[in-house]
Amino acid sequence: MDDGSPLLHTPSRRVERHGRRGWRTFRQLRSLRQFLALLVLVAVAPIAVVAAGLLMAQARSETRTLERALSVNAHTLSLAIDREMANYETLLTTLAIAPHLQREDYAGFHAYAQQVANKYQAAFISLFSPDGRQVLNSSQPYGAPVLSPVELPDPGPDLKAPPHGDGTALRKALREGVRTNSNLFRSRSLGRIVFTVNHPVMRDGKLAYVLNVGIDPAVFRDLLTRPSSGPSPLIVVVDGNNLLVGRWDGRADLFGSPAKSDYRKARAGGGNFIARTTTREGEPAIYAAHTSSVTGWTAIYGLRTAQAAAVTQSIWVIGAIAVALSLLLGGWLAYRYATQITRSLRLLTDAAAGKTSVYSEAAIPEFAAVHAALLRARAADSIAAQEREKHVVARTRQEELEEASRAKDQFIRTLSHELRNPLGAIRNATLLLRQGVPSEMPLAIVERQTAQLVRLVDDLMDVSRLSMGKLSLKKERLDLRVSIAESVEGVQHRLTQKRQLVEIQQPDEALEVVADASRIKQVLTNLLDNASKYSPPDTQLQVALSRSGDVARITVRDEGRGVDAADLERVFEPFVQLTAQRSEQTEGLGLGLPIARQLIQQHGGDITMASAGAGKGSVVTVELPLALGAHDLAAAAA
Repeated sequence: MDDGSPLLHTPSRRVERHGRRGWRTFRQLRSLRQFLALLVLVAVAPIAVVAAGLLMAQARSETRTLERALSVNAHTLSLAIDREMANYETLLTTLAIAPHLQREDYAGFHAYAQQVANKYQAAFISLFSPDGRQVLNSSQPYGAPVLSPVELPDPGPDLKAPPHGDGTALRKALREGVRTNSNLFRSRSLGRIVFTVNHPVMRDGKLAYVLNVGIDPAVFRDLLTRPSSGPSPLIVVVDGNNLLVGRWDGRADLFGSPAKSDYRKARAGGGNFIARTTTREGEPAIYAAHTSSVTGWTAIYGLRTAQAAAVTQSIWVIGAIAVALSLLLGGWLAYRYATQITRSLRLLTDAAAGKTSVYSEAAIPEFAAVHAALLRARAADSIAAQEREKHVVARTRQEELEEASRAKDQFIRTLSHELRNPLGAIRNATLLLRQGVPSEMPLAIVERQTAQLVRLVDDLMDVSRLSMGKLSLKKERLDLRVSIAESVEGVQHRLTQKRQLVEIQQPDEALEVVADASRIKQVLTNLLDNASKYSPPDTQLQVALSRSGDVARITVRDEGRGVDAADLERVFEPFVQLTAQRSEQTEGLGLGLPIARQLIQQHGGDITMASAGAGKGSVVTVELPLALGAHDLAAAAA
């Protein structure tokens, strides 16, 4: 049936038959506004699904970033604990050369040990003979009967509290002659919880004594203090018996209590891991754990789940708000433009029917208004884009400032630690001088440690000159064979100490370069010093000089533990010291190789490192352009 309206006329019965069902569905919508609203929902639904997927991916990325940050913080805390242990090892090393102990004046050494223990707030300092007999203890009067920890049995697994005395670490130091530290135990003489650092004292290649110092776990209080800003982390240190050494809140009643069962279960699978737990206060948390290969203790750094999930929750809230605003805006636009289209259609229908329309506006002016609205929206988008760009620039600048601040803090921490050890040794040598010790030994300590300080300052000055381009080179023709010989002579003292030999392979004819002799010697001495430092005693180093075309090539090969492939370039970055190397050596700022590379590059050459594999040593190659001789100049002219 035709009602006379051309807009409702169907040109084909077949089209009407196939479209009848859809037509009934549209009629049920009753209005164009409902139809457009449905279209908006259909259009926004895929966008909402895609947005949800992107939000989930972003949330997973934030979680991975958080886990990486927790792992780095746990590793940093573990290194700080190792450094504190190393400080006490330095203290015991200095005590080992005390004159009273040298001449077996135990009464005098007992009085001196009491002074040192009081000065460094140690619980006690003990001296043991090679058979495990305790000669003296600074916490007890000299000559009073003292207990022998080596007779105590090893503590069993799953301890509920620190054992009353523990001779495990002491027995290992007596048996193997290596530095050890104990886990927490309750001192039988003092009745309070302590741990010890044991240092073997060697005389003529044999074990003469074992010195140990008893330390209150409260020394780690500063390491476990919460930061003044940002989320409050959960910082915990656990010893090798899974007993708490300290917590972020400093609760002394928890010192020595057993770690939770879920930690012990996770710890059994490996020393470094990330896990979730519930704190003793009943708060869910996520944490990263790192076990030190030096102390056997585990550093834990974590956050409460509510803090860790704050960023992820904000992402979901922002996403939900954005989708909701999109739906509201779409509905409002659908309603507005449906009204405009309805008015235009009614105006056309009335004109076709010959009726006077109640509306005086046509549809075309509405399209002009839409165009004007689009122009305004485009201008608004441009302003918003500029604001976003400014925000991105400001955020990038802030990140750069934060990274610079972190680099500065890392440099200050490294420098302070490296300066404290020689200064501490110099101070102890001064004390020895005040006590009338023969001047040769303290002066030797002062001379050696002063040389270490001078080397640190020289490295810093070289880095400064190189970075500002103010390092001048005094170049001259130089025979590299002479430089190699002088460099080997410069490290002969270290080679003799470690009973190491150097094999030199070089041609009979001179290989000359135009270079600064002192700087080339500085580079080669540094490479030989590193090769000796990271190679075991009784090994052989190799220095080879050869010619490859117009380039002189010097290779330095050692028999150390080698360098991982991922770290071969990192070793040339300033202040980088690999974990494996730091466990063997504690001196230096990590500037030797970076300075060496920049010096060689200023001579037109290059320096690279390769590793022969784990435990097979490393090879450092230096290449310098050869100086042109008369024969070379004639060949070049031809």
